[in-house]
Amino acid sequence: MEAYCQMLRQDLGDCRKDFPEEAYSILYFRIFVQAAKLNNSVHCIVSLPAEHIEFFRKIIVRLVTAEKLPERAINQFNSSFLAKI
Repeated sequence: MEAYCQMLRQDLGDCRKDFPEEAYSILYFRIFVQAAKLNNSVHCIVSLPAEHIEFFRKIIVRLVTAEKLPERAINQFNSSFLAKI
């Protein structure tokens, strides 16, 4: 995920005009995961497509189950992203 997000940030920096909607979702999700790892909270400032949120929520649950993220990450995700749907 790190390498892909690095490429996306470079595309943004280069003002790529055909930057896909999915790329913004991935970048926001990465920011959330990094913050959750540090026990910080992030509030989503934009609405993401519902299907992206559903997919990302499944990943969060899997990361919590694997003990890669703290349990509170699920509630943080819900309050950050589900509130925007």
